[in-house]
Amino acid sequence: MLVDINLLPKKESKNIKLIVIFSAALLLVLVVGFWLFWQGNEYKNEIASLDQQIATTQQIVQIEQEKVVDGLASDSVSKLETAVTWASEDPLKTVPIIKHVTSLLPERGFIQNISYAESGNINLSVQFDTSKEAAYYLKHLLDSEWFSEVVLSAVSANAPESEAASDEAEQDTTEKADGEASDDESETATEEKKDSKEQKKKNDEIVPRYVGQFQLTLSRDYIKSQEQKQAATEGGKES
Repeated sequence: MLVDINLLPKKESKNIKLIVIFSAALLLVLVVGFWLFWQGNEYKNEIASLDQQIATTQQIVQIEQEKVVDGLASDSVSKLETAVTWASEDPLKTVPIIKHVTSLLPERGFIQNISYAESGNINLSVQFDTSKEAAYYLKHLLDSEWFSEVVLSAVSANAPESEAASDEAEQDTTEKADGEASDDESETATEEKKDSKEQKKKNDEIVPRYVGQFQLTLSRDYIKSQEQKQAATEGGKES
């Protein structure tokens, strides 16, 4: 019977283990490297996409800013053209307009305030003794060809201003002057002043004041034609 005796140590199993470990480590390194490479590409793509979005946003902002600037410039040009057009036109003379507005007032009508805008609108504040006079004035304004639109926006009744302060001043002056006269004359003058003061108060209480607010729109074509006729008439007289 033969016996096979191998006195050399067995190394094959260790070599296999080292190869397996080395192969696994290499595979892991390759996997990790590939993953890192893939993630790096993803980050680069995301950064490129963000850069593109930022560039696009900046372009949009620039375009919108240019639109705003162009809009402001065109608006300024439009306003300037309007102003030049208005300035190139022969503006309406205000004196004839004021004279015409005043000529339509009733006998006890008084203009308190008047404002004239470049657009041809006039705001009037007129005082009347009665509300009928306000209606009378409105009727005459509506009938006038000088105005394309007439509006009575408000009518308010105001109590007349008290004259007590002036009466007291007159009374003080009278008392000082009467101090140098006789007592009888002083009493007579004082009674007359009191009667006059009471009469004024009664009159003020009886007669209120009405204030009407009118808004007028001028008829530019008609007024211009009237001005041209007047200029032609004056030119004919001078010649």
